[in-house]
This record gives sequence, C-alpha cells and structure tokens, in this order.
Amino acid sequence: MTAVRDGFGVRLAAFVQALFAFGMGVFYLPGTPETLVRRPLPPGQVSAVVFIESIGPIWTLLFAVAAIGLFFAALRGVRFVVAYLVAAFAWALYGGSIMWSAYFTVPPAPVVAGYMSLGIALTSIACARAAAERGSN
Repeated sequence: MTAVRDGFGVRLAAFVQALFAFGMGVFYLPGTPETLVRRPLPPGQVSAVVFIESIGPIWTLLFAVAAIGLFFAALRGVRFVVAYLVAAFAWALYGGSIMWSAYFTVPPAPVVAGYMSLGIALTSIACARAAAERGSN
C-alpha cells in the first residue's frame, strides 16, 4: 500500500501534539525551576519521575524526540504511525511513572498529571491507528 499524504486536520493534530511534547521537554531542561514540575516529597522519598531524571536529562530527550518526530510527520505528511507511537511511549512512561510514584509515596502524590499524560498516550495510540487505517506509514 502506498503512503497517503494526509490533509490539514491530520497534520494539525500531529503539530499540536508536537507542541505539547516540546513543552514537556522544556519544563525538564536542566536549570528549570523544580517547582514548575513537581511538589516536594517528604524526606527520604523519591518519585519514579525524579529517579529517571537523576539518570540524565531523559525526559527532555524523550519528549524532544517525540516532538521532532511529530513535527516532521506534520510537516511532510508521512510517518505518522511511527511518530505517534514514539509520542505514546514518552507520554505513557511519564504518566506511568507519576501513577507508580503516587501509589508508593506517603502521602500519595497528586495523580492528575499522570492521568492526563496517560490520556495523551492513549490519544497518540488512537491517532497512530487512524493514520494506519488511512494508509499512512
């Protein structure tokens, strides 16, 4: 099956998701005030998000890759499936980390950001499926 160059609506959806992913990457740039992305946990507790972040600028890199993939998919009109699946992975890992941490911290961390992130991940999967049905790759 040949790839279909998708219309404005499909490209707009990918571009909007690219902006969201880019924004998340910016929030996790080194030097960004920590209060923008989390509330302090009680002493001795570390969230999964902080643990992953302690490895390196994982969140910035992961969301940057997702944003770049979605941006180029929107710009060129191809490769939507791959771009959306990369974005879904980024959002699911982030949201899952928040939800996992909320379960293990006392008092539980707020879960609204995790719930929204998992919703964006599911939306990305749905968009990848829709793009595949349209013949995009």
